[in-house]
Amino acid sequence: MAVNGMYKLMEQFAVHDGPGMRLIVFLKGCNLRCKWCQNPECIEYKPQLWYNKLRCKDEGQCVEVCSEGAISMDKDNKFDLEKCNDCFKCADVCRPGAFEVIGREISSDDLVKQILKYKFFFSRSKDGGVTISGGEPTFQSEFTADVLSQLKKEGINLAVECNLFSKYEKIWNVVQYCDYLICDIKHMDSDKHKAETGAPNERIHENIKKLNKDFNGKAIAVHIPLIPGWNDDEENIAKTLEFVKPLEKIARIDLLPFNLLPVSKYTAMGMKWEYAGIQGQSQEHLQKLINIVDKYGGRFAHTVGGLW
Repeated sequence: MAVNGMYKLMEQFAVHDGPGMRLIVFLKGCNLRCKWCQNPECIEYKPQLWYNKLRCKDEGQCVEVCSEGAISMDKDNKFDLEKCNDCFKCADVCRPGAFEVIGREISSDDLVKQILKYKFFFSRSKDGGVTISGGEPTFQSEFTADVLSQLKKEGINLAVECNLFSKYEKIWNVVQYCDYLICDIKHMDSDKHKAETGAPNERIHENIKKLNKDFNGKAIAVHIPLIPGWNDDEENIAKTLEFVKPLEKIARIDLLPFNLLPVSKYTAMGMKWEYAGIQGQSQEHLQKLINIVDKYGGRFAHTVGGLW
């Protein structure tokens, strides 16, 4: 029986977040609130309004249909998120497509049908396949599991990106079908973890220990998003490596440098981003962090940026 879920889009021909050429499926809904989030449009489990300033032609129908007075003719301050009631009438009447709706409900069966249209392409590369990302795939565990179970029957190489904060039963419900598990370890200090993500890290650490015993796929990869002034110091990276060293199924470490690409996403959604204008890591600093990983003598495959 099909399960309904909230879905954003699919990214074709990706060469990150899993081996080979991949189709990445982005779901909506997340159980953390990371202040630096790179995909703010995937945090909420609901359709959301998206505004593209470059498409706006000042036609004004959006202003006329908005009963809440949330929209103006000012291209740089087009809509007030606090006033918006998510009726999306503005998107319905926007002829140039400046306003659009991000996210829609879809059944697991229908999503699988869409994914299989691309099987010819991703299956032609060695270990190519499908990666479920988000958002947080375990936030809608039953939906994600149903999609993966159907794809598994098609012989497709499967990966999932997971923050590991869900209850273990929900996580296992999803990852049991996967060849690869990609998970974040954001910070080793629980108080600091809670300050920037909204949740402590104890459950995350316990879950990865359990998965090291239970996961029967090919490998677990750990992503470390490098956030300036929060977790990108040498001490935290060294503690992270010491934590994962005895977990033999963790085969690779990906250091993900901070970038400002999400600025345009926050702007398009009428949101402010407190990390706007923050400078990323210098090459010199990144090399110091790489050297820490190198000290483990080939224990982990590793990259900067997550290309497989």
